[in-house]
Amino acid sequence: LNSHPVMPAADPKEFLALLRANEAGGVKRALYFATHFKSTRIALASRQHHSSHLDIHYWSTTPYAFGSGRVVKYMARPSLEHVSRLPDQVTDSYLRDALRAHLAKAEASFDLMVQFHVDESRTPIEDATIEWTQERSPWQAVARIRIPPQSIDDAARSARCEQMAFNPWHARPEHRPLGGMNRARKEIYQAMSEFRRAAAPAK
Repeated sequence: LNSHPVMPAADPKEFLALLRANEAGGVKRALYFATHFKSTRIALASRQHHSSHLDIHYWSTTPYAFGSGRVVKYMARPSLEHVSRLPDQVTDSYLRDALRAHLAKAEASFDLMVQFHVDESRTPIEDATIEWTQERSPWQAVARIRIPPQSIDDAARSARCEQMAFNPWHARPEHRPLGGMNRARKEIYQAMSEFRRAAAPAK
């Protein structure tokens, strides 16, 4: 899930061009954003200082199968109206600090929402830059995710977390990822997982 509803590139080919321009920096990066206005607008809109990981919406940005003949996007929406205060000084650890403070005394929860594909004009599968808006397809709550109060500073748990791998294709066939961006992610996430495990310090 992503903290912005759309991606700055429509498909894998365009996303690769964006990554290459960004990695090159300098003139190439400036030229890319100067000639890709939609990507620039999305990138600027996504750059925010959120108050807490627990206070923001998260979107799948890409579509998934939802049983036979149906397609959805996902969103996790905070269940509570509570919003953490943005600190006067935004440090490198302020988001972790906010997470620690909240879960030390209370649970957090998110409503898991689905939004159904309508048609390729209003809710395209292959263009990750187009938002499926509430007006085009209303969000529907299907579950609640609860995060119990806890300490986030447990060293053993953190070590286990670093060894975990995530891939959106680790899913039941009826909920498989769809679209070109997700097809590319299947290989990318596997390579990232192998790289992280190879780079992990020996025990």
